Amino acid sequence: MSRKPRKIEWIKYTGKPPYMCNGYLIVKIDGKKVTFGGRCTESSGTDYPQFWDCGKFENPNLDWDFWRFDEEPIEKELREFSDEEKHILKKLWEEKAPRKECWGCVDD
Repeated sequence: MSRKPRKIEWIKYTGKPPYMCNGYLIVKIDGKKVTFGGRCTESSGTDYPQFWDCGKFENPNLDWDFWRFDEEPIEKELREFSDEEKHILKKLWEEKAPRKECWGCVDD
C-alpha cells in the first residue's frame, strides 16, 4: 500500500539573471523548509541537489523559455520521494519558476 503524498508548497526560487538556472528552490514539505540546488553554486546547506537546468549549455538553439529536468538526480537522490511527490515538484517548478534569459553557463 502506498503512502499518502506529503504536502509540498512553493516558497521561492533564488536564481537571478544572468545566472537564472543557478539558484536554490525552497519549498515546504509537510511544514518543513527544504532546499534544492547547488549544481553550479556551492551546495553546502542544501537538502537535495538541483534537478533542473536551462539546457542551453548542451543545446544553444533551445528556446530561452525552456526548463529541462535532469532525471538522474531525480531518480538517484530523490528516492525517498514517491512518484506523485516528484510529479508535484516538477509541476510546481513549471508553474512558478521564473521564465527569463539565462546566459551564465553559455558565457563562462
